Order: sequence, then structure tokens, then C-alpha cells
Amino acid sequence: MSRIQRNNDEQVLHHQRRERFFEQDGQWYYMTREQIPLGPYDKREQAQEGLSAYLSYLNAAD
Repeated sequence: MSRIQRNNDEQVLHHQRRERFFEQDGQWYYMTREQIPLGPYDKREQAQEGLSAYLSYLNAAD
């Protein structure tokens, strides 16, 4: 089924995705969907691994 948008229909707003990883005082963190910073990690790669472990934990909990 195709959906046609009329000129007077509201435009769909696209949310801008923020960067999940950030550095503060030489330490790396990642931000959860709930906007909770988790860390610190010495390197960005370690923060990425921490995020992967966190997401695996959440998926296993479902």
C-alpha cells in the first residue's frame, strides 16, 4: 500500500541522532537511550566494547 502525502499534511520531523560516545577529562563514556552516561573508560574502543556488553545484557533480559 502506498501512502501519498498531501501538501497540507504535517511534515514528519526527523530526530537528530546524537553521538553516543564522548570524552571528558581524558576519559571516555557512552550515553544510554535514557541519557545516562556510563564509564569511564581509558579509550573510546573500550567504551564501544562497554556499550556492546550493555546492549547484550539488555537483549538477554528481554
